[in-house]
Amino acid sequence: MPSWPAETKYISHSTQRVDGEAKVTGRARYSSDIQAEGWLYGMILRSKWPSAKILSVNLDKARQVSGIKAAVVVRDMPFTIRFYGEEIAAVAGTSKQACLDALRAIDRDDAQLGADVAFGVEQLSEFTTGQAVPYWQRVVVDEALHIADNAVDICRGLADLV
Repeated sequence: MPSWPAETKYISHSTQRVDGEAKVTGRARYSSDIQAEGWLYGMILRSKWPSAKILSVNLDKARQVSGIKAAVVVRDMPFTIRFYGEEIAAVAGTSKQACLDALRAIDRDDAQLGADVAFGVEQLSEFTTGQAVPYWQRVVVDEALHIADNAVDICRGLADLV
């Protein structure tokens, strides 16, 4: 087995970072700074209420925003919001700013409903302890997982429109 070298090139020596100057001066480019030709951004309008009735969604103004290529509503009207952050509509555009402007331009007629809490902290602890969970609680969790999968479907739908 060879012995440890008497003079080392990197160990115990300062090494100048190749990218150090660019990072400190702000000239470094990151993948989030780059927008390739033909790229589209997608954003989803989400509910700000845990429980609401969406009566209508008007996407006309959103579609007129410069740079917007597609705008879709998640479901047929009317529909009920079942949790905070549930998807309402989605837009695809050529820039982040265009998507943000389009989301702000979406008109919706909605009514906030009373907050429905499916189960409390005591019942949630049963999920982690492995005790038997009543059927209706399993349905709530299964429905939440199903709705989360819808976000993927929305993105695929936007891609098909473009």
